[in-house]
Amino acid sequence: MPIPRFRPAKEFVNAIACPCLVASMKNSKLGNVSSGYRRKYTRDWCCRISVRLNAEEPGPWARDMLEFLFSQGGAAVALEEGMKEYESGRGFPGYDRLNAKTYREVIEHGVVPYITVSEIVLDEMTHNVLIVGSTQWDGNLEEHGLCVYLEEGRWRFGYAERFWEFISSLQAGMGTRPSPEPSVTKRAGQETATDVASLYGVWEFDKKEARKVMRGKRLAPAYCKMYLGVGEGVRYTFSPTRLHITCTHPFKTVDDYVVDKYAALGDVVKVHYREEDEKVVRVRSFRHWKNFLVDEEEHWLVLRRVGDGPSDNLGTCRTLP
Repeated sequence: MPIPRFRPAKEFVNAIACPCLVASMKNSKLGNVSSGYRRKYTRDWCCRISVRLNAEEPGPWARDMLEFLFSQGGAAVALEEGMKEYESGRGFPGYDRLNAKTYREVIEHGVVPYITVSEIVLDEMTHNVLIVGSTQWDGNLEEHGLCVYLEEGRWRFGYAERFWEFISSLQAGMGTRPSPEPSVTKRAGQETATDVASLYGVWEFDKKEARKVMRGKRLAPAYCKMYLGVGEGVRYTFSPTRLHITCTHPFKTVDDYVVDKYAALGDVVKVHYREEDEKVVRVRSFRHWKNFLVDEEEHWLVLRRVGDGPSDNLGTCRTLP
């Protein structure tokens, strides 16, 4: 399998401005990656490959890594080694046993044939390598995605969140910020959310706007599809002292939290919340417009208001027509 043909580019992943090389490649060119997926769905996903350069041309480390991943079939090897950490059940739940058929297929053939890869990222300056994807053969991985990465010569497993942590650290080190989401910018006549009471109400995932956001960030199609599927059926209900989250994919979950406080700064509202019987406080930030909430960490999560502001009795929310 030859190394893909790269072209020079000025934007790295997530539209970060820096010298890099980019290419695209079908999953079928990555050995047995997604072979089981292709047999079932007769579709060959395309992944984006990005290499951040330390000079005008790739150095020895980048050339050797590209040779390993593509010419020597190392992408499949890396996925297989990294996924063993998930399968072990140490720190991760292991493969989903709820669906006996898919579990049997994964145990029999391994998970690599059922993984679709959306991003392969090499950073010559930090020697980071990340392979990002998903699989429909495991409910947990379908929801959270997967990221196999190189750490001290060993391929490790992480959720797709690991990829976004890498992006955030890169942006912080370069003094850059993510590009603003399209179609959710402030329009004439709209106020920024300095009053936290404007958050109170029922909000549901907006698939149309989320698709625009992810396209604006140039995310791979497989990655977009994964999160558009995860977002279906997501509903947030905010009240002065409670946060209620309902999800229906891959199975229905209902979570009810105590809100300790809301903090607003400009058009960003931070929600400090916790489990009923726990003291550990979590914080999530939402950028707030008249019609939308955009999660500051998970940019795919775009919410549209569908209900009026509730009291602390979440059952009294009135859904808008």
